[in-house]
Amino acid sequence: MMLAAGCGDTQQLRPEPHVDRFPGYDVTADVPAKSGLRVGAEVTLKGAVAGRVTHVEVHGSRLIATLRIKSRYAPIDVDTQGVLRRTSSGPRHAYVELKPGYSGAPLADGSPVRRPL
Repeated sequence: MMLAAGCGDTQQLRPEPHVDRFPGYDVTADVPAKSGLRVGAEVTLKGAVAGRVTHVEVHGSRLIATLRIKSRYAPIDVDTQGVLRRTSSGPRHAYVELKPGYSGAPLADGSPVRRPL
């Protein structure tokens, strides 16, 4: 269950208490609000769970999701792309697949992942 707080065009969806608080660093992803992406959703890289969605903020018809990347997968390259995928549990559930970049330049903490999402 997610809780919405605030009014107007911007709302924050607070994470559920069971979301892991693992060390790592954060990047962001801009996705459609109707994408089904939720706090706690997996972030995968090369088939492995490399992190989780830890925060989601609604901005009109878009979501800005914070993706916490586990330390062992960090940092990801600046040209890494994020792809929104649907889970097998239904069309209203999604996760983020990261397609690795190969530039060798690290994506800074708090920076957005490249599209397509």
